[in-house]
Amino acid sequence: MSGRWERFCVVGVGGHARNRLIPAIRANDQILVGVVSRKQPDAPPDAPVFASIEQALLALPEDTVFVLATPPAAHFEQALAILRAGCDVFVEKPAFVTAAEAREAAATATRSGALLVEGFMNRHTLTHRRYLADWAASPPVAVECVFTIPEAPANTFRSESAIGSSNLYDIGAYFLAALLDAGLPLDALTLVRVDEPGRPDRERLHFAGELGGVRVRGLIGVDAGYANSMTLTRSDGTALRYEPFVYGRPGARRVIATVEGGEHETVVEDVNAFEAIFAAPRAQWRSSQSDRLDRMVELTRQLERLGRALAQFRADRP
Repeated sequence: MSGRWERFCVVGVGGHARNRLIPAIRANDQILVGVVSRKQPDAPPDAPVFASIEQALLALPEDTVFVLATPPAAHFEQALAILRAGCDVFVEKPAFVTAAEAREAAATATRSGALLVEGFMNRHTLTHRRYLADWAASPPVAVECVFTIPEAPANTFRSESAIGSSNLYDIGAYFLAALLDAGLPLDALTLVRVDEPGRPDRERLHFAGELGGVRVRGLIGVDAGYANSMTLTRSDGTALRYEPFVYGRPGARRVIATVEGGEHETVVEDVNAFEAIFAAPRAQWRSSQSDRLDRMVELTRQLERLGRALAQFRADRP
């Protein structure tokens, strides 16, 4: 199979799949050849519906790409079944809950020759590329990430008490991935405080650490208002703030430079990252696979490590 992906089967048709993933596939003039869903009324009316991945694998063309839009706890078994059949897998972030799962999935993809892509849409935005270019041009001495939402989505896996369904995995994964993309080692990043531990609708996580000589702070979770920014501070005291930093839809992003004398704003007109990621050439995914899988495994290891700390905060709550 050469060129870009053309045929897709979406596994799980919740709000994200219906509102972001499937529209992106169709906007690219790619083909939705099926969905896997046990909730028939939620499935698109113009695509075959399969009750299981196994049924879909038997019925669909070999070059079908499977998009896993299911909760993180389900990804591992689903991805293994698809990879063992030799089909490419796009899996929503975070791809897996444990480092052992990530390593086995990566090894299975390597053996089968299939592609395994972790779906961080924001990596395909102009804003993210600008952030990495700015970092490389003048590495920061301090980084601060704030990503808070006024309320957690109701009636989704995020309402569950499992660590893999927590704000750490759902929102914090963006923060950790951005640091990894910039080349920072993450082992010294610690979870220093948790507000409202064990309350998915209120839990808020505070991070801190000195990573490779860079002072890092992070705040993620549920707060009174929406905030979504990444700030890089340089040794001369100047700073760059990107907001919103994590975003997949098209629109204006602000890059705010703080220099002596005030602030200067640049507007980045960003693309639809959901469309961009599905339109990327397969050869591009193939050439980057080794590096991507290494980062996926490391990200999952860090999530698992910090997840143990979060579990302790929850256990120690009054």
